[in-house]
Amino acid sequence: MKRTFAKLAFVLAILFLLTTLGLMDDQTQPNIYIAGYSEDADGIRVPCYWRNGVRVDLSTKDPAWPTVGSTGGTAFAVAVSRNEVVLAGSFFDALGVEKPCQWRNGVASHLPMIDPAKNGDANGVFLANGEVFLSGQLFNAFCAYEKVSWRNEMLCKYKLPMEESGSGAAAVFVDGNDHYLAGYNFPPVVYATTVTYFPCYWKNGVKNSLPKEEEWNQNGFATGIWKDGPDIHLCGYLNNKDELMSSFPSYWLNGALTLLPVIRSGRPGWAWSIQVSGGDVFIAGHCRDGKNLMVPCYWKNGMRLDLKVPKGTHGWARSIALDGVDIYVSGYFQNASDVIVPCYWKNGVLHALPVVDSARNGRAFGIFVQLGV
Repeated sequence: MKRTFAKLAFVLAILFLLTTLGLMDDQTQPNIYIAGYSEDADGIRVPCYWRNGVRVDLSTKDPAWPTVGSTGGTAFAVAVSRNEVVLAGSFFDALGVEKPCQWRNGVASHLPMIDPAKNGDANGVFLANGEVFLSGQLFNAFCAYEKVSWRNEMLCKYKLPMEESGSGAAAVFVDGNDHYLAGYNFPPVVYATTVTYFPCYWKNGVKNSLPKEEEWNQNGFATGIWKDGPDIHLCGYLNNKDELMSSFPSYWLNGALTLLPVIRSGRPGWAWSIQVSGGDVFIAGHCRDGKNLMVPCYWKNGMRLDLKVPKGTHGWARSIALDGVDIYVSGYFQNASDVIVPCYWKNGVLHALPVVDSARNGRAFGIFVQLGV
């Protein structure tokens, strides 16, 4: 018995020592996944994701279509459930046609399209109930984009109403049996002198229009969506077509519009991603300052917080995620050599991400925080 207790005490001491020295993984720490791309020496986009800062390159070869060539691609969004890592994006075939793609644990799947000879992309992903939901847009036979979604790689095409010529989806959210898409739509060109885009979202395929500023000759786009209890939160931006360089970062709560504050009146801003945590609303985006530099930022409950980049350079914030304590924002910045560098900010501190070739561009888009498991 004494020998057994001695062995147990020895094992516990070793475990304590390893933990103290940081030689064992802390399973309570979150894992940070970021989707994007990094160009190689030839300028070809290599789709990838970063896990806790380590880059994982993705192949665009689908085992089911081994003869389909590729000239690069991009991962736009990522979601994780236990050991499943799923990304949404696109690749360019040998003819230069952009095609939607899904990666599941590193294996590419070319997604079904309306017309394989025309462009399309998958730009959002949500995992729920053991299923994979993607959002995107595909060119139809009339050379106009249509919003689409994929459920477990099966294309869900929606009937285009008579009052619309096209639409696009930029984000997806699933709550129980309800499926939400955020995006835009536009009416037939014959009904207007120029195309006007209208922000909206769809719940189970039914469109819900979002308000714009009525006094403006304006386009509108919804780019992110989050459901928290009974409330539906969306972010996006509005463009005043009568004013050059006017774009207004926007937030809708249950359809009510709020324009988010920018750095300087008359300078544009964009909002790209939204998440609600503990009743607080976080939105990632960027604004132009008085020197015409792009400044990455996020808004918390409508208050803007600017993020730091190297002095005198541009920066863009594209997605936001939280773990209950820390705030993570993904994006990219321009360095002193005019190279675009993928990065993320943790609680406002900038972290550059590793790339294939430091002389080439890279970008980080969607971010996902997996809590300690």
